Amino acid sequence: MKPIPFIVTVLFFVFSIFPAGARIKGPFVSAEIYGESGVTVAADSARIRIPKKHEAVIPVSGAYTKNQKEEEPIAAGRTDSVVVWVPTSPEFRHTLIYYEPYGWCWQLEKNSYIALYAYCGKGYRLWGNGGMSPCGKYILIAVKNGIATEFKKTHKRADDKFRRRVAALVADDPVLGSMILESRTRRDKTLRMLGLYNPVY
Repeated sequence: MKPIPFIVTVLFFVFSIFPAGARIKGPFVSAEIYGESGVTVAADSARIRIPKKHEAVIPVSGAYTKNQKEEEPIAAGRTDSVVVWVPTSPEFRHTLIYYEPYGWCWQLEKNSYIALYAYCGKGYRLWGNGGMSPCGKYILIAVKNGIATEFKKTHKRADDKFRRRVAALVADDPVLGSMILESRTRRDKTLRMLGLYNPVY
């Protein structure tokens, strides 16, 4: 058999076994997609790719099989939230919300009064142990009364100026404000304290 016809034959064989749908790139995760039409569950053989920036959520049926197929995309603006996890650690679940003008954000803290999100333009990854992390540089966004406050370089250690800025967000919770001012840790851990926010007036 001549070289060129042989290569063509091999390629035809490969593509006949692995159709176009099988070449959809992962990694895929399990998810519950909360949106306008209710809850869409992508578990077992159905999965999604973790969306980033302003991407739509794309359910994938038959994930990791030769029959895998992209289903109808769900526009980011039509979702309330997306809860994701890996099948190896289903007890560890993480929430993504689409927050304009940033895009897909990882929800770190949320109560009735305040929310803290991480935004990374390169997206987020889930690990086999259930942990989650940004895929690159990220910012933290505190949202209170619909007003967003950005915090950058949050891997650095908090100084007095930074602690005062965070404490000012919760001035109506003097107990938490005092805890923040007295803390001695990294900026991201200081911001995670906002999850304790409980205004008294």
